[in-house]
Amino acid sequence: MNRSDRVPNWTVLPSLSLRGIGTPLVEHLQFYLDRLAWVTGFSRATMAHHLLGRRWADAAIEVDGGFTAKVGERVAKLEVLTGQTSLRYGTLWALSRVLSINSNLYGKRQRRWCPVCYDRWGDGDYEPLIWSIDLLTCCPIHDCRMEHACYRCGSFQRNSHDMDRRRVCSTCRRSLGHAANSFRPSPFLIWVDRQIEALVEYCATPRGEPLPWEAYTKFVQGVRLVAAGHGKQCGRLNGQIMRLEKHVRKRLLRPTLRSLINLCAVQGISLGDMLNAPWESSCPRLFDDWIGFRYWPLPSVMKAKHIYAATRVVQEFMEMGPLYIPPASLLIRSLGVPAAAVLDANPVSAELYQKKYFKQGNRHELKVLGIGYRTALTYLHRPNIEDQFVIDMICDATRLNRSFSMRVVDGARKAMSVLSAERLSCYFAGLGDRDAVEWVVDKWSQLAYIPKSAFTFEEET
Repeated sequence: MNRSDRVPNWTVLPSLSLRGIGTPLVEHLQFYLDRLAWVTGFSRATMAHHLLGRRWADAAIEVDGGFTAKVGERVAKLEVLTGQTSLRYGTLWALSRVLSINSNLYGKRQRRWCPVCYDRWGDGDYEPLIWSIDLLTCCPIHDCRMEHACYRCGSFQRNSHDMDRRRVCSTCRRSLGHAANSFRPSPFLIWVDRQIEALVEYCATPRGEPLPWEAYTKFVQGVRLVAAGHGKQCGRLNGQIMRLEKHVRKRLLRPTLRSLINLCAVQGISLGDMLNAPWESSCPRLFDDWIGFRYWPLPSVMKAKHIYAATRVVQEFMEMGPLYIPPASLLIRSLGVPAAAVLDANPVSAELYQKKYFKQGNRHELKVLGIGYRTALTYLHRPNIEDQFVIDMICDATRLNRSFSMRVVDGARKAMSVLSAERLSCYFAGLGDRDAVEWVVDKWSQLAYIPKSAFTFEEET
C-alpha cells in the first residue's frame, strides 16, 4: 500500500461520512458543512477563516446547478481536512466538465424543502442534494410539492446554517414543516422528476473522472442525425437542434439541466441512459419510436410566460368578434413564440380560430388579405391616423375593395388592442414563474401526437 493510499489516523476536522452515497438521496454538501460546523462548535465562517486562510464565501460553495474550478479546489481541501474522499459526491462534480455553472430554470437561487420531511424530522435526517435542483416538482419520498416559501406568511427563507433554525420561518417564527397532500403533476413533469433522480444518483455514485465533454458532443451529434432523418415532422425543433449542435461543436455553450432533459425527451430515452451510454443512446432505434415533438418540451420561464400571454391574446381577440382574422403567426409575432406552440396549448380555441381564418377565402385571397393586414398595422401605429386613410393605403397596396379593406382595418385595430402594453403586462403577471411552466407543460402533455407511453414511471403500489 502506498503512503498516499493509507487512511489517515488523525484529521484536522472530524471525519464525518457523507450520507446516502450512491443513491438519489445523497446528502447535499451544504448540509454536510452545517453538520460539520455543529459538531466542531464553530461557525462555518470561522472554520473556513482559520483552516483555509480566508473567508469561505457561501456563494462560492453553492452548487445548485454547476461546479466551478474554485469550488472543486475547496472541496478537495475539505476532503483532505476530513479524510473523507467522497465529499465531491454531494455535489454535481460528476458533470463538472459538461454542465453549465447556473442551471436553475427559475432564475434566483431559493431554498427549497419538503414540508413533510421537515415535519417528521429526526436526529438522523439530512437535506439531500436533490432539493437544490429547482426543476424538481415533488419530494421523492412523500410525493408532495416542494416548497420555497413559508406556507403561512409566504416569505422566502434565507440560507441559515443553524441546523434547528433552518426548519423555522425567519419571518413569522413558525415551523416550516407541516402535513401535505400527495400531489400528482402532469405525466411529463413526473418523468422530469425521475430524470432528476437519475442524474443525482449518477453524481452520487463514486467514479474516477467526471463525464467528459466529448461524450456530450457525440450525444448531441447523434440526436441531430436522428432529428434530421424525420425532416418536416420535427418542425422548428430540427433547426433548434442544428444550432445547438453547432454551439456544442465549437464549445460556445454549456448545457443546463433543462437542455439535457429536453434532449433526452426528444430522443425518447432516460437521462440515466444518456449519462451512462451517451453515444449508444443517441443512435437511431431498431423500431422508429420518435415521439413527435415540434419544439423543446420543457420551455424556459420567459418562453412559458410568452406562450401563456399569446394564448390569452388569441382567446380575447376571438371574443372581440373581429371582422377579419389574420394568420395566428402574424397575430402573435411580437411575442416571439411559434404559433404551433401557442395553438397546441389551447387546442379548442386553435381549432375555432383556424376554421374562421380559412373561411375568409382561398389560398390566394388569404395571402392578399395578409398583405392588407400588414399594411394596416404599418399605418395604424402612427399617431393621429384616420381609418379612411389606412383603407385607401390598403386598396392601393392590394387592390382589395373598400369593404374588404374596412374589415382588415377592424381586425388590425382589435389586434392592437389585445396586444397593448397594459394588457400584455396583465397577462405576464397572471401566472408565477413555476405556474407558467407547469401550465404550458400540462397543456402540451395532453397533445394527441405525444403518446402517454413515452413518459413511463413507476406507479404507486
